[in-house]
Amino acid sequence: MEKFSVGKLKILISKEHRNLAMNLILVNNLSFEKSRILDNMDLELIIKARNKNDFEEVFSENGINAKFGEPYGAFAYMFRYRHRVGLFLGIFIFVISVYLSSLFVWRIDISGNEFTSDKEIIEILEKSGFSLGSFVPTLDYDTVHNRFLMESENISWISINITGSVANVLVRERMKENLPSNNTYSNVVAKYDAQIAMIHIYNGKKVVSIGDVVKKGELLITGIIDSQSQGVRYVHASGEIKGYVNKPILVKIPFKSVEKQYTGLEFEEKSLKIFSRIINFSLKYRNYIELCDKIESTKIAYPFSKLKLPIMVTTTKYKEYELKEISYSYDEAVDIAFSRLRGEMDEALKDAELISKSISISNDDEYLYIECNLYCLENVAELVEFEVE
Repeated sequence: MEKFSVGKLKILISKEHRNLAMNLILVNNLSFEKSRILDNMDLELIIKARNKNDFEEVFSENGINAKFGEPYGAFAYMFRYRHRVGLFLGIFIFVISVYLSSLFVWRIDISGNEFTSDKEIIEILEKSGFSLGSFVPTLDYDTVHNRFLMESENISWISINITGSVANVLVRERMKENLPSNNTYSNVVAKYDAQIAMIHIYNGKKVVSIGDVVKKGELLITGIIDSQSQGVRYVHASGEIKGYVNKPILVKIPFKSVEKQYTGLEFEEKSLKIFSRIINFSLKYRNYIELCDKIESTKIAYPFSKLKLPIMVTTTKYKEYELKEISYSYDEAVDIAFSRLRGEMDEALKDAELISKSISISNDDEYLYIECNLYCLENVAELVEFEVE
């Protein structure tokens, strides 16, 4: 039966016989598909399985030390299990099912929406005759688009594009959410307690002067203008007002704490999602451990690239850890505290100019404390809208 073998197989030839084997292959006009030298200097050949007897005969006659692997590849697999009709019938049914499934909508991706939720858009699509499971060849996109726009108050334009069995829905929202109404105006108030150092008015009327001390929320620029010639009018007040601001930071480090330490045990689980059905094809290792970090990622698999049928493959990685009590010396706690303080200072000063700072360190039996006060110059103007009846 070997002369009917299909597929490919590997031949491993020892380094001592490597050159002789290649000469014999050339002399006897034997063909191979690939060859490579392994790390141990042995020669590996890949040949068609049907040529195995020819190689065996030549190598045997000349004392070549060679190992022949088992045939592999799709055709070899089918030939090996040719008597299992049910298996190939099942594969055939699966392929047909995959093809038919690609004619239906399996997933809906929404883009272009900022104020309207994906859930709301999908609900309106369902009312408009488009949903998961819709039969793609019979879809009337113009009708769906028109019905959708009639149902939605927030969407001004919609487009549905089908790739494989994934529906990519692109929408454009009406701009009314971004624009103030005709009776909405604004004031500028203080974002922090501050002493005013600089004032630039773009619109509105200032109500503070340089050197004034203001509290958080206090009015700085008013959008209500009262004049004898024009009477009361309303504007969108705006401007930049810089002030001197105190920003206190407290860092508190315990001398004893419980921290996470990884044990080195890591494993992963995989699952397949088709519509709402989830098929797990890994053991549930997480049932055997108490504490672990969980990292989950999902990818769309395309088992048949031409059909582009999306199947969701979820990989969940687990890293086991233990909780251990850690004790810090005074010096170690100080190092940790200053490292954390630097991060908080960077955040506090990202939009401010540092003028000066003061730092003090103290501790009790349980904690080390670092108190820092930043004195900086920063824009303290904050816009607050108001409406006029």
